[in-house]
Amino acid sequence: MEMHNGNLYWPTTESEQIVLQKPIKKERYDVLVIGAGMSGTLTAYTLHKDGVDFAVIDQGKVGAGSTAANTGLIQYSNDIMLHELAEQIGEDDAVRFYKLCAEAVDTLDEVAGTVDAKDVYIRRDSLCFASSEADVSKLKREYEMLTKHGLAAEWLDREALQERYPFDKPAGLITNGDAEVNPLTLSRQIVRYLSNPKRPHL
Repeated sequence: MEMHNGNLYWPTTESEQIVLQKPIKKERYDVLVIGAGMSGTLTAYTLHKDGVDFAVIDQGKVGAGSTAANTGLIQYSNDIMLHELAEQIGEDDAVRFYKLCAEAVDTLDEVAGTVDAKDVYIRRDSLCFASSEADVSKLKREYEMLTKHGLAAEWLDREALQERYPFDKPAGLITNGDAEVNPLTLSRQIVRYLSNPKRPHL
């Protein structure tokens, strides 16, 4: 199945291609991970950390599927704003979901450090701005909900936004503690880490 087309950026950052060796033949594994992209390799890393017996298989090169077309943008915020999600599923569950996402961003930071990929996992702040005056109240409500529950965020009115950015918008919301990542390199570094003779899983 063709996962993407056109010219992709991430493959230009990696000259080495990695193909997984066939797993050691055994009567059974506790878990079989299918696919060695970002999701599969992170799953393998977690299974290894938890002491689970697993194997990873992939018909192609590591990270050559959807991972190669990943945006590399890591945010704890979801497509649905926290205050809107709270209206859908309740505030407690919505906040728990957001906090788990924030925790996951930190965990990815730790993984990157462990597998020697710290240089491709960079912590960033994210900016969401109001396109019109009509959007300001919605953005302000989101800011209030985030800070109410201890999620790192910063409010910028028009003047503060203009001081920090070269454009004019009614207001902005900065979420702190997000990140950018080269997903292809991170995936391959995880494979290299797990392929170490001391960790003969891959």
